[in-house]
Amino acid sequence: MTRIIFATMIAALICSVQSGCCRCCLGPAMFRPRPVVIQPPVVQQPPVVQQPPPFQPPQDPFKDLNKDANNPFKDLNTKPKKNKNPFKQPADNGRIPPGEGKVLLDQQGRLNPNDPPRENKPHKAFTVQLEQGKTYVITLRSNEMDSYLYVYDPQGALIAQDDDSGGGVTGLDSRVHITANRAGNYVIACTALFDVPPQGANFTINVRER
Repeated sequence: MTRIIFATMIAALICSVQSGCCRCCLGPAMFRPRPVVIQPPVVQQPPVVQQPPPFQPPQDPFKDLNKDANNPFKDLNTKPKKNKNPFKQPADNGRIPPGEGKVLLDQQGRLNPNDPPRENKPHKAFTVQLEQGKTYVITLRSNEMDSYLYVYDPQGALIAQDDDSGGGVTGLDSRVHITANRAGNYVIACTALFDVPPQGANFTINVRER
């Protein structure tokens, strides 16, 4: 009987050891609590902020247009030239072209309201000798009056007259082409289309071969 009890106790002890429920028999080292491993807290890294690229002004697409000679827009960036006098015109832009030959007369004068009349207008007369068969250009210029020009042959006959065919700065210069039908002294009467200014008006008379 004793053997049965002892065997039973041995079996119970073996079972207790296997199940870990007998702390008193197996010693304290085997039944110490397992150490608890504490994980360190996870530190959240701040998000990386991408810095924007530095600002660059947009390029001018027309910057290099002037470098292209075949570009129809090459003058878009060029500044317009200032015209000091928008009414100024070339001196020889009249309907009748100027002459290019020898100059026979180039003289300045001044027309006054009390000058002797011709064709019911005050005038200044100039005489010039012309050769038969040659063509001449006679121009009366003035910036101070609306010039008017008469030409008389050696016999005193009126052969040409003009108002504004010479163009000029004001567009009111006079010019005629004449072919001398005979040699001799021709008279040029320099006057104004309308009234002469009270203070008078300066002018230039020019005669040259065409």
